[in-house]
Amino acid sequence: MTDIEKQQTNEGMLEVTIASNSAGSNPVPVVMDVVPVVPDKYGAPETGISHAGLPMHQQEKLGRKCCFCCCDYRRAVVIMGIVSIVFSTISVIANLAGSERGSDGEAQIGSDLNSEEVEFIVDEMRTAQIVTDIFSIIFSLCAIYGAKSYNKHLVMANAVYILAAYIALTIKTAQVYDDLEDETGESVDQPIGSYISGVIFAGLWAHPSIGFVYEVRKGIMSEETYPREEFSCCCVNKGEVNE
Repeated sequence: MTDIEKQQTNEGMLEVTIASNSAGSNPVPVVMDVVPVVPDKYGAPETGISHAGLPMHQQEKLGRKCCFCCCDYRRAVVIMGIVSIVFSTISVIANLAGSERGSDGEAQIGSDLNSEEVEFIVDEMRTAQIVTDIFSIIFSLCAIYGAKSYNKHLVMANAVYILAAYIALTIKTAQVYDDLEDETGESVDQPIGSYISGVIFAGLWAHPSIGFVYEVRKGIMSEETYPREEFSCCCVNKGEVNE
């Protein structure tokens, strides 16, 4: 019969001391370097034995899923960044080409205003939209690179810009409507519905970036832990074992 004592070494391995019950025999230390110490989500070490020796990609996901079921926040930031670049580019081209914003603006503002008044408000909003879209492309590129490199500052800059852009566009819209009302002497209703839907949209659009920054700051999301955190409702099956 032998007694076995286990002790974690400074190198993060498991040292097993086998002591014989026979008289005169000395304990024999044996370092088992096949069982590494795996840090948990908060950096506290756990031995491979207590953690069932699972590699990172087989461990249970600790972070949240974007929209509760869609994908991990890193993937969501990249997807939303690509979508934002595509739509912002289309918007810039359409506005520069003078797309059908005139008729849309006339329908929204009201038929009691003449075409010159409608063109005034459309030109003001078109310019503001082009500037906003150009910056949106820049910050979306920063967010994509930040997500790929786990840089929370670049991703957070995108989240701040999304909210700031909404505020700036809302203020600009209200100012244009006020100026139009002063020039025409007629009452022009502010698009309150657009303001409300806009703040909801901005919050949802910034949500993946905020979630990513939170998980990186907490140590949940990193280059080392991403095999554990990776998730997609359609592209990644966590049950698969990657050899």
